[in-house]
Amino acid sequence: MVTKTSKIVKRDAIIISMDSAVKRSLTFHNARYTKCLDDGDSKAFVVITEENIYGDEFQVEKLECIGHVMKRIGSRLRRLKEKMKGQLLYDGKRLSGKNR
Repeated sequence: MVTKTSKIVKRDAIIISMDSAVKRSLTFHNARYTKCLDDGDSKAFVVITEENIYGDEFQVEKLECIGHVMKRIGSRLRRLKEKMKGQLLYDGKRLSGKNR
């Protein structure tokens, strides 16, 4: 009995869904997907580029959802603020607070 890991199953699902979407777009509309909107956590774009769905003729460009980008930046800024709590910066002021 051969079992697949969840990563392989997820990868296979991405390939199958992209393959059918690509075939439909080419068959019915003669259109190609040139951009991939990604949430930053997904491996879909990695799979799409590895599979090279259109060959060397077209490359798919990665776009990221601004909401997810803002969330990651916000998280990192909150961690930095907590880490720097009580420390002075090069200008003699704290990272946050009055007059900042």
